[in-house]
Amino acid sequence: MQIIDIPISKDLQETTIHGDYAFPLAIYEDHLHSNLIGYVDLHWHDELQFSYVTKGAVEFVVNQKNYCISENQGIFINSGCLHMAKAIVDPDSTYICINVNAKLLSSFQGSIIDTAYVTPFIESECLPVILFEGTVPWQKDILSGLHRINFLYEKGEFAYELNILLEFTQVWLNIVTNMKDILQGTNKPSETNQNRLKTFLSFIQRNYRNKISLEDIASSANVSRGECCRLFRNTIQISPIEYLISYRINKSLYLLENSSMTVSQISDYVGFGSVSYFIERFRKQIGAPPKEFQRNLRNFK
Repeated sequence: MQIIDIPISKDLQETTIHGDYAFPLAIYEDHLHSNLIGYVDLHWHDELQFSYVTKGAVEFVVNQKNYCISENQGIFINSGCLHMAKAIVDPDSTYICINVNAKLLSSFQGSIIDTAYVTPFIESECLPVILFEGTVPWQKDILSGLHRINFLYEKGEFAYELNILLEFTQVWLNIVTNMKDILQGTNKPSETNQNRLKTFLSFIQRNYRNKISLEDIASSANVSRGECCRLFRNTIQISPIEYLISYRINKSLYLLENSSMTVSQISDYVGFGSVSYFIERFRKQIGAPPKEFQRNLRNFK
């Protein structure tokens, strides 16, 4: 299944329900060019995420660090980590994304499985990401397990849930066995910068329709303008104002598709002070002016 627009709350938490209470797991095939904005925007969720690239290459940004994942490689993103994904070179880069709630692995709350082998790992600040490369035997085994999980999920045959649980247990055993020493690390990364970034992005999402300056964004987390710019460039490689403009354009896409507002009205609604500037920035980001984008959407329907 492809999600073309991830619903995100004001604190940047993804609000998609992955699976259900009875079986909290969901798998998506993400064609990045099919995403409404061409990439997966910054967000976080409680679920563990396992991804492997099936075409091209994908850059994952997790907790302000960049990871380039090529075809036949994968990545684990821990619970609660702020992350995004975008294609490298090939806009049609594709990856399989497996989101699973840790309770599927825990047996039951308070069990030895939960307290010794699950909770310490998902709560560790030292383990935001694990990369899976085909050259390392245990990582290769994990990639094979993820492929089998996807196959079982797609087939949906009798007892596929049990078979997926068995595969995931083996995947997790590989992680626990090979990453246990990480939990004893002393150099835990500070959460300050991540929390500041969340504050910046939340401020923009709440106020994008208003006139916002760089000073306003920086002040939302009580830092200098220079520190604000540094955090944005180290995380998503653009300035705070460029992110604000991009966010406004992304909001305009929904209105062009689902409202009867004119381009001028949409421009004003999403916070642009000039229609011509809105059209110029829209064309630069989307590749076509707003009217043409709207016609293409209607023709596609």
